[in-house]
Amino acid sequence: MENKEYPLDPHIFEKADLILRYYQGELNSQESERLEQWLAEDEANRHFAESLKDEDTLQEQLDFFGSVDTAAAWKKIAPQLSDSKKDISFWRNTEYLKYAAVLLLVCLAGAFAFKKIYFNQNTNNKANLSIAEKPKRVTPATKIKKNKAQLLLASGSVIDLENQQNGIIWNKNGARITKNKTELHFSFSPDAIHNTDKSGVNTLTTPAGSQYKITLPDGSEVWLNASSTLSFSNSFKKKNRVVELSGEAYFEVAKDKHKPFLVMANNTTVEVLGTHFNVMAYQEEKSINTTLLEGSVKISNNNSHTIIKPGYQAKAGKTIEVEKVNVDAAVAWKKGLFQFQNTDLKTIMRQLERWYGIEISFKGAIRNQHFTGIISQQNDIAQVLKMIQLSGKLNFKIEGKKVIILP
Repeated sequence: MENKEYPLDPHIFEKADLILRYYQGELNSQESERLEQWLAEDEANRHFAESLKDEDTLQEQLDFFGSVDTAAAWKKIAPQLSDSKKDISFWRNTEYLKYAAVLLLVCLAGAFAFKKIYFNQNTNNKANLSIAEKPKRVTPATKIKKNKAQLLLASGSVIDLENQQNGIIWNKNGARITKNKTELHFSFSPDAIHNTDKSGVNTLTTPAGSQYKITLPDGSEVWLNASSTLSFSNSFKKKNRVVELSGEAYFEVAKDKHKPFLVMANNTTVEVLGTHFNVMAYQEEKSINTTLLEGSVKISNNNSHTIIKPGYQAKAGKTIEVEKVNVDAAVAWKKGLFQFQNTDLKTIMRQLERWYGIEISFKGAIRNQHFTGIISQQNDIAQVLKMIQLSGKLNFKIEGKKVIILP
């Protein structure tokens, strides 16, 4: 595959305007020549122009970015663009991120509205121009197929959830599992609880780009993030409620004062009776972070423990540190979003690696940068990196499933 570098085009807004006015038939001969030259420079430019004819793509982008006063947006952004010595810091304010993203795609809104008129009412009068009349949706090589997960049962059976229809997918040995899209409901019959092999373990695994929700036998609900595993034994609910987590999950625990709910993650234990909380326990991260939204939890680690209240996060590493946090940012993944709040570049890249199933490396002297902003996980990796590029001094190169971050 041909390697692509993605430096930020300082004239991207001009190109967007040219494409929009091209579809509206408003270009003069000089402008048409400039546009044709730009389209010929890179196949990606032509794909972008063709995508403006794809109503589904346009609507998806518009739904995400919403309605923005682009005149006001430009007024806020233009002074920073005119000063090449400044860092472009849209992400330090979430509104700047929205303005920047919409300005990059401002042509989409106009093209979408125009498309309904032009293609529906003037199909017999289309100009015979060089842009393809029937665009094909471009699927990036790094886009991961969503909702692919596997369930390894205590019996040793493996269920490929992607290939299962909605309904009952397992009903043997006292265990009953039903599936509804990306949700599972797991239950044991009374006989199963008393008679099955208590040492048997059931494990739900999600790969990159996939999330799943599971309802446990006690009624507790767990949302499992990408590149994660959740395990629980056949004895779950009878004597105790213990799950083991690798990765990240959001929990809404059913109340049972006689049976505490325990989340085991490496050498850290989170103990609750009934509450809502998020646990981030990826092995490549320095700490296991428990963020509390409702109720109370006790975190134990290395012979120390602490109790936190809603709105706080406990970071368990060599010690346990507690701080007040933005809980929305901690659980944004559950809503299909990346949400960064003064997050350092390497932490962001690790999140992108887990979601897109790619390998990211750094080349050269990359200065330490922190970012604040929100991006939809529905965007492909190139789009996400371009948004980050808008706000800092970095470039990137994509080589298949590898991304190289450059100064």
